[in-house]
Amino acid sequence: MLLFKVLFILHIIFCTIVLYYVKLNLLLYIVFQTVYSYKVEKIVGEEGGVN
Repeated sequence: MLLFKVLFILHIIFCTIVLYYVKLNLLLYIVFQTVYSYKVEKIVGEEGGVN
């Protein structure tokens, strides 16, 4: 029974870490995509002379 409790606690910790890691990666990805697309639009706008 003690082993089950330890495994359960480890499982919760592992899931929390994985969820946090996924959220962090998603946030970084969104920020990177936003910055990248903004830079591309700025460069294309300056070089292309559109508008």
